[in-house]
Amino acid sequence: MASIFWDTLINSENGVIVLESFTTRLYKGMKWNQLKQTDFYKEKYQNIGDVKTGYFWYHFKSIEITGYQVSFSLCFLGDQLDIIHMNTCESTDAKDWNDWTEEKEMRVFHRNNAFLIRIPEMPPTQKKENTLPKLHLPVSLGKCVVGLRSEKCSQPDRNQF
Repeated sequence: MASIFWDTLINSENGVIVLESFTTRLYKGMKWNQLKQTDFYKEKYQNIGDVKTGYFWYHFKSIEITGYQVSFSLCFLGDQLDIIHMNTCESTDAKDWNDWTEEKEMRVFHRNNAFLIRIPEMPPTQKKENTLPKLHLPVSLGKCVVGLRSEKCSQPDRNQF
């Protein structure tokens, strides 16, 4: 039995993310037109990134979930939701590469871990892959991984789950 926290955020049977305060349900395969009708989109949409491959990343302002600020980025392939990124965030996080430090990155990593390990019946395991730490959390739909992405990227928000 999943915790109340987890069940109100992610339905462990079908993977749907439920944002109760916005009466919004996010799920793989969701149509773009459906998302546009949600209170979440209407209130929290921030910007879009077109990666010129048919994928579009829609970024949203953070929302509060059980004491954490959590931001969402939704990746659509054409008009269907394909990937959902959730990331905890705080005002002290790096805003660009000039502000980035390993210490700040590790604080985000540990904060993301603390957010996810609130699922009591599924203990996480920690692994080091390519010298970077990762937390692996088994869930009924597969696994949730928190880690530092080692590839080069243009934004400092590399620590996502």
